[in-house]
Amino acid sequence: LKPFWLKGRMMRPAGRGPMAEAASRRCRLLPLFLLLRSTCTVAEEVETVPVVPPPSPPPPAATSAPPRERSRGLILPGPAEPQPSSPRIPRKLVLTSKQASADGLPESVQANLRRNLALDPDMEMRWLDDPACSDYLKEHFGPRFAERLESEPRGSFRGDLCRAAVLFREGGFYIDLDVQLHMPLARLVDNDTTFMAAFTVDGAILNALVAAEPRNAIMAETLRELRRWYDGESSHHPDEEAEKTTNEWMGPVTMLRGLRSVMQNSCPGVQLEQFREEPKWVCGAQRLRFYDERELDCYSGEDSVECPPSRRNAEFAGARFGIFVASSPDKRDLVAWPRFESCEDWGCKGGGWDEGATIANDAETPAPKAEDMNGQDQIPKDL
Repeated sequence: LKPFWLKGRMMRPAGRGPMAEAASRRCRLLPLFLLLRSTCTVAEEVETVPVVPPPSPPPPAATSAPPRERSRGLILPGPAEPQPSSPRIPRKLVLTSKQASADGLPESVQANLRRNLALDPDMEMRWLDDPACSDYLKEHFGPRFAERLESEPRGSFRGDLCRAAVLFREGGFYIDLDVQLHMPLARLVDNDTTFMAAFTVDGAILNALVAAEPRNAIMAETLRELRRWYDGESSHHPDEEAEKTTNEWMGPVTMLRGLRSVMQNSCPGVQLEQFREEPKWVCGAQRLRFYDERELDCYSGEDSVECPPSRRNAEFAGARFGIFVASSPDKRDLVAWPRFESCEDWGCKGGGWDEGATIANDAETPAPKAEDMNGQDQIPKDL
């Protein structure tokens, strides 16, 4: 007997599984009294959805320094790189003079030299007078290059020739005898620096303070520009619009042209002037350190490191210039002065501005060494 409420076909509720359907059929077949005496449990099959905990947030990505900015071979400083164990620029100082030794210099120049050498006690010094420079050029670059030095009446131009040749072959540091250092030379470069110099106030290269690794391409191109200067292949009056300088001194102009030549090959399209405020930058294989010649701030009315009373009150205007780390104009990290504080004229009586007799040297001229004449593509064989 089926109760009236069980008559007809019962539809399986939506969502029931096989177990629930079987239990429902058993319940329909039981007599009413059994149905009233027993409890029929309908097992509903419930689909269980596993509870998955929300994924843990990923760990923050390791923060890395921004990549270096590159522009056609030029790289601005980026993440610090391991420094070489030994410096690429040898720790030796080249000095040139018409005097055979420092003893022949005025006392003011000698005092400045002693002060500079005391800052770098481990720096090896090499002194080259005019005859020694002439012999060096003959031995390593041949008679034609030496003849240019021997016939040059101006002392500073003879120094330009000699320093470029020695720094190219052997590397090292060079400073003019009238430069007064505020920081040791060794602190002006890193171990991986290949070339160091300063801009002049008028946009050329101040070769009164320079350092290079041996066989550096910039020094090689500077030698080529010196040859072109003497042989009439380049103008002694730079094109101000094209070369961005009004300087007409041989040393600063030829080194500027040598640097531009290397940049054209190693980082073409890069303009030198846009890095006047960058102390370190890379161009191809060159890792450069640069400084900037500026007028001293002597007008604040207060004594300062860069402009002490001896410079502020000096009658000679050349004493009121300094050499600073290349940076924006508001940053003034002094490293040197282009002339020592007691200097009273542009040559500081060191002999560089003297125009005297040329060198007389009748010694037999040795043949140039093949390793120096042919070892670098940048050096013309007829140097």
